[in-house]
Amino acid sequence: MTWNEGRIKIVHYVTMENISHSKTIIKFHIKAKDSPFILGRKLTAPKPVETGKEYEVDVTEVSRQGDGIARVRGYIIFVKNGRPGQKLKIQVNQVGARFATATIVVPSTQ
Repeated sequence: MTWNEGRIKIVHYVTMENISHSKTIIKFHIKAKDSPFILGRKLTAPKPVETGKEYEVDVTEVSRQGDGIARVRGYIIFVKNGRPGQKLKIQVNQVGARFATATIVVPSTQ
């Protein structure tokens, strides 16, 4: 069910009966019409990187699997064959909920 009122849109709701207390609980998600965010228990923000795009990053750490770790606005990117201290141009291969994976496009000049 959807309901529109000005700039707010209820995009989903669930009704549950609480038998022991004889009351109805309605849970819903509210979304502003022009916003990618859902207001409610869980907010989902757009990722700062996109699959297929290139970014310049600084590798700061090494993961347990041996890949370099870089960040774009705090979002973790695992860089195949990256080493700490390198400044690289990378291409993002896959974007997940908590991290992305990437390969090196232009090797470090250091």
